[in-house]
Amino acid sequence: MTSQTDENYKRLFAAIYRQAVADDIREVRKQVYKMLSLRKISDREIHRYLDRKEKEIVDQVRQDVYEEALDYGPGTRKMQIGHIDSLVARLVDEYIWG
Repeated sequence: MTSQTDENYKRLFAAIYRQAVADDIREVRKQVYKMLSLRKISDREIHRYLDRKEKEIVDQVRQDVYEEALDYGPGTRKMQIGHIDSLVARLVDEYIWG
């Protein structure tokens, strides 16, 4: 392969990674919002909480997507769901229990 082809693959992988991170962050926020809404927490308070946790969410999702990319295969989707569910559960528990 040419170095240009290698560079194109790197760019493609980076774009896929960025999109996966953005999608998973959106999903985590959506699920946390839903879980806290069911507990009658106000929209304003949920948004404030998610904003305070943004860096933590982004850092964890980046790490999780990287791990999923390294172990890419038939079980990747299941791994992704597990990562998202785990992060959502932790964030909801932290909100409720402090």
